[in-house]
Amino acid sequence: MKGETIKAHSAIVAAGSPVLSAMFQHDFEEYRTRVVDIADTSPQVFQQLLQYFYTEMTPDIEKEDITLDLLIAADKYGVDALKNDCSIIL
Repeated sequence: MKGETIKAHSAIVAAGSPVLSAMFQHDFEEYRTRVVDIADTSPQVFQQLLQYFYTEMTPDIEKEDITLDLLIAADKYGVDALKNDCSIIL
């Protein structure tokens, strides 16, 4: 994400996303390093995704400039409930 580092608990991230969970459980680089390079979304969108993993809420979900990108991220990482929430708002 453009050189920015965002720290999170791998267990929380893995519980929130089946895609990220697979990265942490199998013989991927993420399994060994415990670091995931997210290159296709902005830090603010990924922060909202992490917020959802921790609290099942996304404070910025109704902001026009973030909802569509959050929907795309939720779809990519298999977060169906968040994808549904974004779809309703859009």
